[in-house]
Amino acid sequence: MGMHKGQTNSGSFKKRQHPWNYGLTKETDKRVKKQSDFLKGHIVTKKTRKILSIKHKGKHHSKSSKKKISIAVKNRNPEVWKKTVETRRKNNPIWHTKKTRKKIGLKVSGKNNGSWQGGISNKPYTYNFNTKLKKQIKKRDKYKCQLCKSKKDLCIHHIDYNKKHSFPKNLITLCRKCNNKVNQNRKYWKKYFKCGGNNVNI
Repeated sequence: MGMHKGQTNSGSFKKRQHPWNYGLTKETDKRVKKQSDFLKGHIVTKKTRKILSIKHKGKHHSKSSKKKISIAVKNRNPEVWKKTVETRRKNNPIWHTKKTRKKIGLKVSGKNNGSWQGGISNKPYTYNFNTKLKKQIKKRDKYKCQLCKSKKDLCIHHIDYNKKHSFPKNLITLCRKCNNKVNQNRKYWKKYFKCGGNNVNI
């Protein structure tokens, strides 16, 4: 099988080179429609998935690619995306059903979860950890997440992870995403915040 214009020996394309079907759709081009019909309902084998996984291991999107993907996701039509997801679930048996997702969730919850800390999340906060105190901390931190500087979905984090230590020096404003992030590798983040956000070696 011959290579397309701009294609390298490895099968990939050079920078700023596009494959023959770039910008074409099955509505506008017969070749694309033929290819689409041929691949409809096609299931990728485990062997092929493994080869693809090895091939893409360690590869990352560039900053410009990430930006383009982010813009595309933000601007997508929610109705069209909903139909796309429904079609994928219908045609692709690899997608988990609600029942399967529930089973997976139960298997990785509680003591089976890698982030399990002995059930401390169920312990109650002290009486002084109230709305008034939370507002004070957010105001002190200029209503910004102290890691990513986001102003959305803010919450208050206990630096030493002890719910009983609800005093200002032990509290910091984080967004929900960063709060989940600092629940991993707690030893590092505890030192990080106590050192004022400087580099920490553990």
